[in-house]
Amino acid sequence: MKRLASSIFLLVVLVPAFCIAGITSDQARTMSLPKLAHRLLGESGAIMIDVDRPRLSNLEDDPIRFYTHAMATGSQFGLCAADWVTVGFNEKQTIESLSAERRYGVAGDMYHPPEPQDDSRKLCASVKSTKTTIPRLMRKPR
Repeated sequence: MKRLASSIFLLVVLVPAFCIAGITSDQARTMSLPKLAHRLLGESGAIMIDVDRPRLSNLEDDPIRFYTHAMATGSQFGLCAADWVTVGFNEKQTIESLSAERRYGVAGDMYHPPEPQDDSRKLCASVKSTKTTIPRLMRKPR
């Protein structure tokens, strides 16, 4: 049983690392968003809608950041949340770090009295890029 668990662990860890081992900064700059997100994040890359691509020729000094759709938080009309996922690389241009943070932003007038037809989910879903709308607001308090 322990050997089976070790084999499964190796498959889960080594197969994704093997798949991304050869990425270059040129590939990161030119690959389509869906293909790049899938290559670096696997199946979870399917929810990414935007990316900050590397500007430098060395991925070690220029990580890649992905952005998800805005989602309604449910706490206040017009308040939306999005996840930012940052992939860092080492000198061999393989993934060294992966971090995710939840960011918040306002997609509408959150101070008006709510109307029966108000739907925060629709308002947040209409946000085209969380890269430009979400950062202007605060991080989630810890």
